[in-house]
Amino acid sequence: MCPNPLEVALFFPRITVHSGGVERTLKVIEYSDQVGIRFTAFISPDVIRSPEVMRRLESLTQSDRLRLRSPGSNRSDPVSYDAILIPSEFWLPALKRARKEGIKAPVFIEFHQLPYIGTFDVLKTIGVDQPGTLDLFRLPFVASKVLGDVVPFFAFQTFACVSSVRSLSRFRDGHVMAVTGVTSKNLQALGYDGRLFVPKVHVGIEPDSIRPTNGSKPEIQYDGVYVGRFHPHKGFLDLPRIVARMKKALGRKVNIAVCGSPQFPRHLAAFETGNVEELEAKLRELLGLPPTDREELRAAVRRAVTARWSWASVASRLLAPVA
Repeated sequence: MCPNPLEVALFFPRITVHSGGVERTLKVIEYSDQVGIRFTAFISPDVIRSPEVMRRLESLTQSDRLRLRSPGSNRSDPVSYDAILIPSEFWLPALKRARKEGIKAPVFIEFHQLPYIGTFDVLKTIGVDQPGTLDLFRLPFVASKVLGDVVPFFAFQTFACVSSVRSLSRFRDGHVMAVTGVTSKNLQALGYDGRLFVPKVHVGIEPDSIRPTNGSKPEIQYDGVYVGRFHPHKGFLDLPRIVARMKKALGRKVNIAVCGSPQFPRHLAAFETGNVEELEAKLRELLGLPPTDREELRAAVRRAVTARWSWASVASRLLAPVA
């Protein structure tokens, strides 16, 4: 730990919904005093459009774990920053705002996934595990077939993704962290040739928040819990097929708690008009609601059988041959 805290200027991308990446950043801020880091977030109503995220940031400010600054305030701010952190793959607009503030410090960028397209997972439906340059031309057509939107929409997203990553390759003053090894592999597939840091543990959860209290053993109600935004990139539309396979593997009905919030209404509509009877899910909209509802999410995890199994045992049961 440093004798003096490291001063880090934090520049968010435009945030409209609460997401796993945002939650990860908020947790890093929450525990930052334990590793000698002090964050200052430069935000405006145009940047933070989610009331829930704004409430969390204000709460961190009240607990003296974060300082909030509005655009232009750095000119009268005596703080000298040791680093600039952009916790998102949508890095370019945030970098421009950092440059406008006149902060001169090393830039660190976190990539949670590929910008705009998320991953290359849809290409796996046509047997492409190691995408190359030619596969980028196939991506919009495959994505349109799998995810439902029109080809021009995915063509624009693919172009924007390639443009962003190629710009990152030319930005030699930045330090890039790929949150997972998959993200690192995907960046390299798009031609990024700079150095990448991949953490050994890319995500975690506070065990006490889901561990049963006072030695109690809550009644098991779910065979598993899906937690995430209701978005195709998160596998939301694949849930009915996944649960149908679980049903065959286990030889009985399967009940999954689906915990999250829709980012776009059309994704929830596509899910509800699909083969939902195979899912037999108990839908809950928890993420993105006030913090008091987070206990309901934790309670759902405690009531799931997957909370009692090791991940190895879960995988072995799901990957067992299905008759």
